[in-house]
Amino acid sequence: MRWAGCLLCFCVGSLACGGRASVEAAGDAGANPVITPDGGPADCSGLLPAPPSTAKAFDVQPGNGESCSGVAIDGEGAVAADAESAPPMTWYVFGPNGAHAQTFRSPVLFAQPKGFIGLSTSTNGLLVTSWTLDADTTIGAVVNVLGPAFGPGVISLATTTADLTVRKHGAQASEGLSVTVPGSYTARAAAEDASGAVLALTGTGTEVSGLWVDLTHRASGQPFAIGSASAVIARPLLGGGVAVRLDSSWAGIIQPGDSTLHPPPAWLVGSSDFVPVRAGKAYALLKAGNTVDLVSVQGNACGTVTFPGVGSVAIGLDGSAVGSTGEKGCTKFVWRDVLR
Repeated sequence: MRWAGCLLCFCVGSLACGGRASVEAAGDAGANPVITPDGGPADCSGLLPAPPSTAKAFDVQPGNGESCSGVAIDGEGAVAADAESAPPMTWYVFGPNGAHAQTFRSPVLFAQPKGFIGLSTSTNGLLVTSWTLDADTTIGAVVNVLGPAFGPGVISLATTTADLTVRKHGAQASEGLSVTVPGSYTARAAAEDASGAVLALTGTGTEVSGLWVDLTHRASGQPFAIGSASAVIARPLLGGGVAVRLDSSWAGIIQPGDSTLHPPPAWLVGSSDFVPVRAGKAYALLKAGNTVDLVSVQGNACGTVTFPGVGSVAIGLDGSAVGSTGEKGCTKFVWRDVLR
């Protein structure tokens, strides 16, 4: 992943910066590393992978005792791992061959088919920036927040005292369609629905409001109340609709054009986040611990995959799994393509 300023040394394999050597690490997954529900619904057929095999291990080596919690993996298998210190976070990016390629800082990061998109800081504010293994591309417009697109790219929200601009950016951060909505807004979060409609989340203080924006027709709806929270995220669903999390709980689902927050599906409750996997046929549910639950797009539980020897797991766009372990989570195990 990308960010300017190499504050910490991130080592993989036998890189010259030192640290532990690359190892084949797995540990014993036990007798049942993959658990399938009895019977199993038809929409789960073929979604559970073979049991995870050996993983490659590498160390993040922060210089000031920072913890290492965030991980993103792009569509080509590049791994970005953060070292949390004073915001914005420092990210260290390694290629599929284990070579350290990039170091940069960003408060947020979204993996892309090739590389990552986040926010770099400037004297004017936050700028949308794309990082690949060998290049940085910064877009000049100042924005407030980023959210996920449905597929490649991101959604940005930018505010002035007079209006809110909602914009789609391509996979390398290029500026696409936008809509500017008159009014005073504080940007909180955003996500693009499968239909192309964008849910912009705004609000002052802890109050959260929603606003649907149609980028294709350059139109917007009316703001509507969502709830109250200090932290807000939004995620598109594969079958349509956007899931909204207020603080640590999923508050519900909103369909395009709707102004009502409907209760979240049972499968979503209890997960910290979710990632589309298996070519868009399932979700991997992320939570504390070394297990990942697979759920079909229809919402049926398809089974559980255990990744041995780690305390938490992230899933990448290429279907790879990265687990964290060791002191402050700074040792990473990588299982390639397990959920492709």
